[in-house]
Parts: sequence; structure tokens; C-alpha cells
Amino acid sequence: MPLYTDEELKKIPEFEDLEEGLRDPGKVFRFLAYRQESAEALVQVLEFKNLQSLSISLSDVSKLLPRLQELPDLQNIYLQACSIHAFPESILGLHSLRSLAVGNNSLRELPSEMGGLKKLESLNLSQNEICRIPDSFGQLIRLNTLGLSYNQIEELPESIGNLEALEWLFLDVNHLKQIPEVIGSLRKLQSLTLNSNRLRTLPDSICKLARLKSLNIERNPLESLPSQLASMEGLERLSIEAEKRALFMNWTYKPSSKPVQVEVSDLKLFVAPDSEVFQPLKSAIFDAGLAEVEEIIVGVAREAVEIQSTIPDDYSQLGVSRLGGFPDLERPDTFPKTDGQHWIFLAQLNLAELAPFNSYLPRSGLLSFFLDSTERLNGRVLFIEGKIDELRTARHNGADDMLSPDDDYSQQPYRVNFKRIFSLPHRSPDGIVSDQAFEQYRNSESLHETVDHQINGYTFTQHESPQEQAANKLRGQPNEWVPLLQLGWDSNVVFCFWDAGILSFSIHQEDLRRYDFSSVHVTLES
Repeated sequence: MPLYTDEELKKIPEFEDLEEGLRDPGKVFRFLAYRQESAEALVQVLEFKNLQSLSISLSDVSKLLPRLQELPDLQNIYLQACSIHAFPESILGLHSLRSLAVGNNSLRELPSEMGGLKKLESLNLSQNEICRIPDSFGQLIRLNTLGLSYNQIEELPESIGNLEALEWLFLDVNHLKQIPEVIGSLRKLQSLTLNSNRLRTLPDSICKLARLKSLNIERNPLESLPSQLASMEGLERLSIEAEKRALFMNWTYKPSSKPVQVEVSDLKLFVAPDSEVFQPLKSAIFDAGLAEVEEIIVGVAREAVEIQSTIPDDYSQLGVSRLGGFPDLERPDTFPKTDGQHWIFLAQLNLAELAPFNSYLPRSGLLSFFLDSTERLNGRVLFIEGKIDELRTARHNGADDMLSPDDDYSQQPYRVNFKRIFSLPHRSPDGIVSDQAFEQYRNSESLHETVDHQINGYTFTQHESPQEQAANKLRGQPNEWVPLLQLGWDSNVVFCFWDAGILSFSIHQEDLRRYDFSSVHVTLES
């Protein structure tokens, strides 16, 4: 029986019913087992003598694994979460094997004989407990993809430099302290993930990888980096914290040439003792039983403004603060468009109305917020400094005229009220170390009141904050980026971004000081 290519195998039916396959075992070339708890039943897979692709997840393979050599035509093996504690020796005799995945198991050691799998092109051993990679890995010269993420690997063998066919190398979430210089020998390497290790630097040879398109080195205690990283022409995506980019390049944010309007000292972004929310903040800290870490919490509390939708807006008054509907503009042609299609209008803030609640935004005029779509996330903020009574409401035909018709919020405009509040990060601030204080902080309703729309508030995110994302893309440091506006779920205006997500506009403090709103960064967290 001939061995099929991957493309040919995909066209062959994959059996999932063991009994069905046993009626005519010779026709089974691909078999998938999921949650098969009977080891005795699963061993009947050995009846499929022509089997070339085997995929097993969450099953008892204790009877089957020792006899896999009885299926000599196996080319692809996928064993996921099958409680495998030792690498199956039977696999070492499968010399036709091209793809092997033994992930989310409990492998601690790898046999040196693995180098004998000469035809192996893809090897995934992620989510195990592997500490050491044998030197014999260097014999897998056909290997195109190597997945070793989520293990406990402390070092790589020098022989890894022999893998000249390697294009994809995943080493994230391990214990690596250094990368050998031979990494520069992997001339075909396109993607390298090294995030969440213990690396303090990278070898200069990594800059010789001319085909490298993606490099992830986030969450490492980096102290230095090769300066040539900044000039790697083929590198399309370099994932690293903004504050660490200064190790190899100038990552300073360059503001516009507009004159400064506000001094840094006047950007009152955090709660000060003379703030009207200072005492409520201290009371909330006391109520949460966190008086012993009061200084830490106060130090990260932002002076925020809550925005609440109140009553429907009938456009009878131009330039009022408004969520949804249509914007009031100086000219209709300033409404952002792409290929003649209108962007999403989200909000306009009358700065005179907002002035009693905020100290650093312009004291008059109008800020209007637009988004092209929730897929592209290109935002625009218009600062209208002219006379409000000279504006005109710019209307279109709703979804039919929009670039993103599924995000039409033009039908139910609402006016708003402002309220000064404090805002705290959802994750425990640095310095709160005891488990009890950590839990008290996280579970305190008084410290984390739900706010859908706000200015200068913290946004809940699963990973990087909007300000970290802004710094990574547009330069500067995360603490230099200011939360300009957050919008969330609103049943009045019918705001619903993705799955009740949170849309955030961030602005660099140097642009904010210049009242230059032309360069903002938008994120959407769902």
C-alpha cells in the first residue's frame, strides 16, 4: 500500500467510530479517537493495518502505545492529553513518521533515539515537563516545525544548529537562560517564540536570520539586546515590551510641533489629597480591610470621570455632549470616511460641560470620537475649537452608508452626565503581596464599581493594557499614554462592541499637553 501525502490523506475519510472501522479494517487510513476510556477497546486500532494517520485525545492509550510498531505505515500521530508519562519506545520504530504531536501530557525525558526518526517534518511536544533536549535532535534534518512551548527546558543543545530546514520554532514559557550562537545557522527560520523565559540577552547571530518574520521575546528579564535587531529588514513582527525597546533602538515618542498648552505638573491624572474623591477612596480602602496597604492603592488611583447616558437627544441643541446618533461638525466633509463610506460615530464631548470634572483637557470646544470598524480599529478624534453655535449636525442614511454597517449607533442618541470618580486597576497593584490582601483587593465591590464609560479610567484586559498596546505600536512608554476615553455596553445607545466589549482611546501625554488629538490608539477588549 502506498504512503499518501498530507494533501492526499485529507481527501480520505477519517473514521471516528471504532466498530464501523472494524467492519472493513483495510479501508481505514485515518482514525480519530476522543474520550475513549476503554484501553482494551482502543487497542483494536491495531487491526487497521493500513493506518497512516492516528489522532487520539483524552483517552486511555496504555494498551495501544506499546504496540504502535505494528502499524509501520503510520505517518502522522497526534496524542493529546492522554496521561503519557514516558515517551513511547514503540514510536521510535516508525520510520515513515513525518508528523508527531505528544502534547499536554507529563513527559519528563526524551530518548536519544529520537534522532532516528529521519523523516520527521513536524514535532510538537508542548505542555509537558521536559527539562532537557537530547543532542540527537540535531539529526532531525527534515524538521520544519518544532514545538516545545510550556515545558521546563533550561538550555538548548548546540546540535539544534543542524536543523537547516526549520521554519517554525516555539520555545515560549520555558526556563531558558540563554540561546546558543548556533541559532544563527537556522537560515530558513521564519518564526521564533521565546517569550516567558529567563533570557537576559540574545546572541548577535540571531540578526543573521534573513528570513525571520516574527520574533517574540516578551516577558523576559532582558538587560541587553543586539543593536542590529532594529535594522532587520525582513522582521515584520517583533513582540517586546515598549520599555525594553530602548535596549536596542530609540523608542522615544515624537510629538507634533504644536506649542505646549499644559505643563506636565498640571496633568492631574492621579488622585491627589485635595481631590474631592480622595476621602471616598480612603473610605473604600478601609471598608475593604486594606488600610495597611492604603498608600500603595492611593498611589495608583486615577482621577477619572464617569460618563452616564441620561435622556434621548433630539438635536435641538448643537454641540452638547452626546453618545451615539450623528455628530455636530463644522463641515459635513470632515466626517471621517473610507471609499465614501462613513465611519462609526461614537461620542462627542462638550469640553465646557466637562471642564468642572476634568483639569487637563481644553476648557472649551468639542471632542468627537470616530472608529472605522471594530475589526480594523482605526480611530480618529476631531477637536473642534470654533463656535459651537456655528456647527451643523452631519447625517447619513445609517447602515447603508457606513463602512461597518453592523456597528450603526445612529438611531438612539443620548445626552450624558459627568461624575468625578476614582479608578483602580483590576489586578492587584505591585506591593500587595499577602494572599489575604490580594483576595480582598480583587473582591472589593467598593474599589471596583462597574463603569461602562469613563475618561482616564483603568480598563479591564486579559493581557496588555490599552496603554501598553499603544506604546508597543506608536512608541513611548506605557506610563506616558493616557486613557482618553473608554466606552462599553450601553442599552440606551445600543452600544455593543463585539461581545459586550470595551473600546478604549489612548493618547500620548505629549500630544495631550499640546491639545493635539490627531494621533490616538484604539483597543477593543472583549
